[in-house]
Parts: sequence; C-alpha cells; structure tokens
Amino acid sequence: MVNRQRVQRRWRAAKLQVLTPRRQRRRAGVSASAPTPAAHPGHVWTDAFVHDACLTGAKLKLLPVVDEFTRECLAIEVATALPAVRGSGVLDRLFAAHGAPASLRSDTGPEFVAHAIQGWLARHQAATRSIEPGCPWQHGCGERFNSSLRDECLNMQAFASVASVASVASVASVASVASVASVAEARIQIERFRRQ
Repeated sequence: MVNRQRVQRRWRAAKLQVLTPRRQRRRAGVSASAPTPAAHPGHVWTDAFVHDACLTGAKLKLLPVVDEFTRECLAIEVATALPAVRGSGVLDRLFAAHGAPASLRSDTGPEFVAHAIQGWLARHQAATRSIEPGCPWQHGCGERFNSSLRDECLNMQAFASVASVASVASVASVASVASVASVAEARIQIERFRRQ
C-alpha cells in the first residue's frame, strides 16, 4: 500500500497535475413533477445563465429574466460574477416594477438553490419551480430565449472589455461582427435587443 501524500509529493516534483477529489454539490429545491405552463402574464417567470467571454479572455455571465406567458424579457443583468445576492437584487427591482410572479422557474445551479435566494423568494411569497438536472426541455421558454440571445446578439459581437458587454448591439443594426467601444452605447443596445 502506497501513501497518498507520498504519491502527491512525487507528482508535484514531476510537475504533474495533482488530482483533487471533487465535492458533490448539494441540490435543493428540485421538483419531481412535470413543469406547469404559465396561465397568464406574471404567472411564471424563468431565468437561466448565459455565459460568454471578452476578447481579453474575461468570463461573462448574463442573467435574463423572461415572463413565460408573454415571452417578454423583463431584464438582462450582465457581470463577470452574479452571486445569489446580486441575483436577488435584480429580482427585487423586477418585483417592484412588475409585481411578484406566482412562481419562478430556474435550473438547479448554485446561484438559484442558495439559501439567500430561497429565503428571499419565501419572504416575497413566490414559489420556486426548479427543473430537474439534465432536463432543459422543462425550461423551454428560457432556453429558447437564451438561444436567440446567443445567436442574434452575442455571436454577432466581439467585446473588447467587460464594461462593453452591458450594451450589446441590436442584431437588426449589425451585419457582421462588431466591437462595442462605449459602455453607455452598450447599455442602450442591449436594451434594444431586450425589447425586440
């Protein structure tokens, strides 16, 4: 029997990558039932992350929130990191502007199963409807919008910096890959795409 630490020391000495054991994530709020369709505007909202990157290699996260009945995008939050607290801030602004939905459908990512988000939704009397892991068809409206966002907006842009992403250019006004230079221009253009 060989000692694990001794093997890891040898691997480090040989400049090999040391394998570390992976922790399994806790899944909370997973619903086993089939998803219920939205019956009226404001009944079910959906949110899911879209990932992209800048030309500098910086990673980006976009959080679109869509009303499933009207298929209207209510907001798109853009940042390099979107923790649960920031996600609840986006929802807070939307709840103030549009009222609270009956439920919020999302995947089981760590941002959505966090205790901060679950507690916040419970205080606002909004139920969570989590999709099962590996079942994107239960989240059809959100996946469709994210696909359109990627195809018609993100793939048409080459972002110079993280600041330039907040205002992605509208597909109708861009014929080929473009670079967005100003933050103010970027915010205006992503808002145009959101309203399309």
